[in-house]
Amino acid sequence: MGVEGAVALRAGSSRLYAASPREGLAAVTMQGRIEWRQGMAQAGDLTPPQEVGPYLVFSGGRAGLFVLERSNGQLLQIFDRSRNVRSAPHRC
Repeated sequence: MGVEGAVALRAGSSRLYAASPREGLAAVTMQGRIEWRQGMAQAGDLTPPQEVGPYLVFSGGRAGLFVLERSNGQLLQIFDRSRNVRSAPHRC
């Protein structure tokens, strides 16, 4: 099964990340197998995630900034300072 309605894609070091407003974020292996999914239906449009060490960082149009564990998609933190965060995270 694929990722329906993917609007943001990002190639990581060993995976492709596909973000969909309906299905959330999915990590896809280079062979095309979905490794994990993190549902985020209430987050709105998602920006392409940025790999930052062992984490993924990205924002949602209705829910702030997210930090996920890169290896398994576990949600670690949500920073919800204000609504309508729409900028993709940038590497420092």
